[in-house]
Amino acid sequence: MGPPYGHVWRLRHDAPAALESELAALCQDEPMLVDAGTQTATAHDINLPLHYDAIKELIGQYGSIETEWRGPAYFFPDDIPVSERTVPIDQTNLHLAQGPFAWLHEEWHLVQPAWPGWSVMP
Repeated sequence: MGPPYGHVWRLRHDAPAALESELAALCQDEPMLVDAGTQTATAHDINLPLHYDAIKELIGQYGSIETEWRGPAYFFPDDIPVSERTVPIDQTNLHLAQGPFAWLHEEWHLVQPAWPGWSVMP
């Protein structure tokens, strides 16, 4: 059983729809990582997507790639206990995003799913 959301990837708000569609097909085809130590690319020292070269080639069709940035990426086992006080943030309770999570008010629609790392105290 994989995570409830599967893979999550982000694109800039102004990314062309064709790029978004083609990239989604590649990203959805990526195997789920079962072991955080598993290497998906044999020629590299770090975990790269299985379709890394195809993804770079696709993005390169829409513009030059000047820098790359990866992360943060997290691996959680399926059986991790979840606190009953942990609250997923959506439009109905966005007011809960305060302090270090206040930036969610401006960028909520860009970072779903959002499960900020704090608990709502009773």
